Amino acid sequence: MGSFSDYGTLQTTLATLFNRDDVTALVTTFIELAEDDLSGDIDHPRMIYRSTFTADVQIPIPADYQRTSNMDAVAIGPVSFVSLSDFDAFNEGGAQGYYYTIIGDQFYFSSLLVGTEIVHTYRRRLPALSVYNVTNWILTTYPSAYLYAAAKHIAVYLIEDDRVPGFEALYQAALGRINKNGVEMATPVFTKLIKRKVV
Repeated sequence: MGSFSDYGTLQTTLATLFNRDDVTALVTTFIELAEDDLSGDIDHPRMIYRSTFTADVQIPIPADYQRTSNMDAVAIGPVSFVSLSDFDAFNEGGAQGYYYTIIGDQFYFSSLLVGTEIVHTYRRRLPALSVYNVTNWILTTYPSAYLYAAAKHIAVYLIEDDRVPGFEALYQAALGRINKNGVEMATPVFTKLIKRKVV
């Protein structure tokens, strides 16, 4: 197999690995399945994204949204998530507070937050590969994770059951390297300050 670092060469590498016309025809689907796995399995600071918007009664959830890390109202403080039943009860009871809930693909905010600038930090999906977005940080830094994540789905599709455990093990090994790096990046490094004697 040759090297691969973008959407096109990843497709070529997968097609070469299996050498089947039916795989070539569906290779982009298998890459999408790999991205579903990677988005759910990766635990890394580079999956965290921060956006700023002005709150309204309801705001669309970002298309790449997975879960909120924290939400803050500028000059006010943290915005709390509440269940839909609590949200409705608070509104009906005229409760005053800074809170939000999720209904479908929308964030809903309490009336006190409408018009307030919100800073939203959330875990997002891995940016999907396409002809318009030919690479991302995982394919650039850990290409084997993409390869083996897609390969295990191809092996399942082809009913090559004997190959699935091997591809799964290789995927888990690559995933372990990614998540280990994530832990290292998220761990503070403290530098000991040495007090120099002034002569």
